Amino acid sequence: MSLAKVLPFSAENIRSALSNANATSEEIASHGPATYLHEYLAFMQAATIVVEDPYTDADFLDDFTAYYARCYSPFGRRCKRLHFFRRDLTEEAFLELLRNPALEEAGSLQTDYLGFVVVRPLPQTVIGRCILRTYDGDGGARRQSPVNRRYRVNLFGFDLHIDGLAYQEQDTVLAACATVALWSAFHKTGELF
Repeated sequence: MSLAKVLPFSAENIRSALSNANATSEEIASHGPATYLHEYLAFMQAATIVVEDPYTDADFLDDFTAYYARCYSPFGRRCKRLHFFRRDLTEEAFLELLRNPALEEAGSLQTDYLGFVVVRPLPQTVIGRCILRTYDGDGGARRQSPVNRRYRVNLFGFDLHIDGLAYQEQDTVLAACATVALWSAFHKTGELF
């Protein structure tokens, strides 16, 4: 089982990477949040997707133990995590960076890092915890991100960080609108208080 797959950024590859045993790429194609995610990342000039599979996400594991482990349907407890970069990477080049992190190109991974999305193994609400780089400021005319915080990310030994605020798609079974809004708010207020 490969732990990493490197794909060029495209609508088809995003759909494929967001799919799982309970949601096919065809179903993801008509999924509103997935479509928005593709458009957002295209605007942010994403060029590469690195798929970390399998991935254990603590937030999903909480939901899994509280609810999904007791369901009749056999939902998995392991997720995938998709990392996005502005730079073009091939699988061979990425593996070379992993083997030799002292390479000059490894240092610039941080500059090109756009963030990550956890893919939950659910049939409809596949987008779990995600932290993406926010839009660049526009002088306060439209876009402001006053509640960002820094998240540390370990990608196969590379220490990366992303400034943003955690988001996840609301799961109507466990985390309805207010629950997800509070979960996101606590990511910032937990740091402040």
